[in-house]
Amino acid sequence: IKIGELTKESARFHPDKNIITRAVGAGRDINADFFEFSLTEKSILLMCSDGLSNMVEDEQLAILLKSAKTPEKVGKKLIDTANCNGGKDNITVVLVEVQNDGE
Repeated sequence: IKIGELTKESARFHPDKNIITRAVGAGRDINADFFEFSLTEKSILLMCSDGLSNMVEDEQLAILLKSAKTPEKVGKKLIDTANCNGGKDNITVVLVEVQNDGE
């Protein structure tokens, strides 16, 4: 996608989309990918397995993330939606809510 060979839509269904390109424990050296982004108070960071991302479209993920009042309820809605859409793989969801620490 980044170099223009695939569109976001075609990448979602590409036959090699699940090939692991980096793995911890496969060798002595680890090459990590780093990404920078800004979070504001009340932002929710979603980390998930392909069991969720393959079963729920990005737009629907965004709607669900905004719809529930607690991370626990959001997580349940995400897993339920993935299962309703076929649930073809294990589903892992980690949600982190950014809060002001008062400082």
